[in-house]
Amino acid sequence: MTVPRGGVVCPLADDACAPVPLVAVSPKEAPRFLASRDRRERVLICGMIGSGCRWMVARHEAGRHLPGREPDAGQQVVVKSRETNGCAEGIAGFMVDGHESGIEQAFARTEADAEAALKAAAQVVSGLRRLRGAAHQGKMRELQTAAGAIRESIQALDQAVANAAESWEFDEEGYLQAVEFSQELIARALAAGVRISELDGRLYCYPALIRVLPGERALLIDKTRERRLRPSVLVEVLRDVQRRPPRFRSGDFLEALHAAYQVAIPRKSGRTYGAVVPLGELYELLTMLPGQAREYARQEFARDVYLLDQSGQTRTKEGAAIEFHIGAGARVPRGALSIVTQQGVEKKYHGISFTAPAEA
Repeated sequence: MTVPRGGVVCPLADDACAPVPLVAVSPKEAPRFLASRDRRERVLICGMIGSGCRWMVARHEAGRHLPGREPDAGQQVVVKSRETNGCAEGIAGFMVDGHESGIEQAFARTEADAEAALKAAAQVVSGLRRLRGAAHQGKMRELQTAAGAIRESIQALDQAVANAAESWEFDEEGYLQAVEFSQELIARALAAGVRISELDGRLYCYPALIRVLPGERALLIDKTRERRLRPSVLVEVLRDVQRRPPRFRSGDFLEALHAAYQVAIPRKSGRTYGAVVPLGELYELLTMLPGQAREYARQEFARDVYLLDQSGQTRTKEGAAIEFHIGAGARVPRGALSIVTQQGVEKKYHGISFTAPAEA
């Protein structure tokens, strides 16, 4: 065994094959796979973060060789290699990214280099205080010793500052644009017990929607820009968001839906009050003004429909009762809105209907 930078234990073997149980899963399926395993079961994941990872497959468990081939998701294999880059060890539901180019490791290295520079600066300050004390007390022998120590400390500080200044070498925008950042954040959150799911290019951390803004080096958590992008820090930010009650006014949203529903009914010939109206049609009505669709995305609308469904509030002020129409399997109508639920399951709403007060 060897421990690469980052503290992740990975296998190391010479010519002799050292079997290491490995479960090969795609990056997309890894969080779901780990969440389904027994927490006490130890698993090794190879190639967890995509770019630059090496699948180190030596042979199949039954003895079939798979040189240079990526294993299928869920395939049991054993591995032997000196190439430890890309491996991660975890206990189901917990995993630690061992990929050297991950942004968490990059931040950690820069933080460590900055801390080393601060310690070097403290040595310079300590030497100056010693020199001042020697001069104040007239200790001539200590003056030369202190001055020499200061010069050495300054040289060490110069090197530490240079290391710190050069330590951040990272393709920020490229990494944020690629899937690796989302995967690393999902993995880090899973290890910390925070559920993040991905659907249609948007991250969901109930009740918040998360959008990566690579050009701004920021995330958009609902309507709030968050510039702290270190995954371990972001996970705690999202945990705090989850602890707060949703700032969602179910009554106001229900009234808005009902108003849009009443406008939509006569737009289609033969459609009467009580008919099912597609949510996509209602979204278009609610975002007719220029720029509103940018301010209120379809994913946000779908999330609000889900929150209304979860709230249990079903009647408008006038007494009209809403009914949600949910698709399943192959019967989901085209244009249905998808949302990831609080339990991390995809749910599709395709329309709503209202029952008039007299009938409700």
